[in-house]
Amino acid sequence: MKRFILMIAFVIIASTAASAQDDYAKRKAEGYMKEAEYYQDKADSYRNQAQSYLNDAAGYLREMDYYKKRNDLDRAKTQQKYAERAFENSRTQLRYAAEAADKAAQYYQWAADALRK
Repeated sequence: MKRFILMIAFVIIASTAASAQDDYAKRKAEGYMKEAEYYQDKADSYRNQAQSYLNDAAGYLREMDYYKKRNDLDRAKTQQKYAERAFENSRTQLRYAAEAADKAAQYYQWAADALRK
């Protein structure tokens, strides 16, 4: 009888420990998922900013054409520099977006690994 009670106690303790381990893995995965969502939002924000810079560059190029037609080459050159700077800023934002998307993918992978354990 004593042995039977010990076996039941052992099964209860083992199931509790397994449940706690599963709960820990679930909490860990949820934390990774939150981080992944954060980096996805960040990547979206960088992409939106890049699009804004591209729109600015298009405006600068239109102004450059306008000033060229009016034969105001100094202003046209200035607008061209602004457009180049806007394109460079856009490329930078896209690079940041790619890095953030990679981080999000890594966190999703970690979440999947945590749930597999």
